[in-house]
Amino acid sequence: MIKGRTILFLFGIVLPFSVAFGQQLLPNGDFENTTPLFETTTSTSIKNISSWSAINTVDFYRNQSNSSNYLGLTLAPPFEYIHTTLTEVISSGDSCFFQIWIDNKKILSNMCLFFLYTEDSLAIDEFALKELVSHHPGNLVFFKRDKKIKTKLVGGKIWYSYSCSFSLKQSANTIMLGNCLQKRSQEFYVSFDDLVLVRGQHNNNRKQKTLSVPK
Repeated sequence: MIKGRTILFLFGIVLPFSVAFGQQLLPNGDFENTTPLFETTTSTSIKNISSWSAINTVDFYRNQSNSSNYLGLTLAPPFEYIHTTLTEVISSGDSCFFQIWIDNKKILSNMCLFFLYTEDSLAIDEFALKELVSHHPGNLVFFKRDKKIKTKLVGGKIWYSYSCSFSLKQSANTIMLGNCLQKRSQEFYVSFDDLVLVRGQHNNNRKQKTLSVPK
């Protein structure tokens, strides 16, 4: 009888958590799955990473000490972005949670997400992206460093946790990451890893930041 109660109690804890957060919506969010290209070249191109593509030259890194992969991009001109197709469509109004680990403890005012619905994300360049953002500002998502500062040491680098809870104004099947507003940025270059995007709210006591979108 005691064992039965224990099992029920554990299910009471586990089930709400799994329902609230659901499955990862980003393929290869930790950048650990590599393409065959990586096996035959020492190139630092993002083409080494499965499921992700880039606008301009996004850098690929591999920590030799622990075989952990991560990416780096510029937040100043020429603007650089990564993008991928979500594993599931996010509908308008869906509550979602996003987390990313960055090697910078500053408040990254211009690094953000942009969600869109497209049949061909590879056809989008930085100029087309600026036009899309101006027409769909409700699908811009900004994140901040967690108030309860979370850090981890990987490959000799200190990483800081950034996150946000949000909902979109329009449905989306694609995510873009970078300086989507293309504003001047004090932060020139950032490295990042371990992206998580799931449905559900997270108690981070933070409202989504909103900025004016240039026309």
